[in-house]
Amino acid sequence: MPIARLAREAGLTPREASILDALSRGRSHKEVATELGVAYFTVTTHVRNLFLKLGVNNRIDALNAVRRARPQAEVGL
Repeated sequence: MPIARLAREAGLTPREASILDALSRGRSHKEVATELGVAYFTVTTHVRNLFLKLGVNNRIDALNAVRRARPQAEVGL
């Protein structure tokens, strides 16, 4: 799974990894908060932290990092 490998390499916490996974599935911050049973502002804090750890500035760059972390065999699936 590309998110698990990326999370390990970037030093993401399990919660940050689960939020990144939800974002990669197209969830909004509000939907992620509801799905995980946490406050909206908790999600925004985790998102900010995972952006810093991934060295990105926005959701698109974070999702591109996930895409780049895929093994070559998965690209195009």
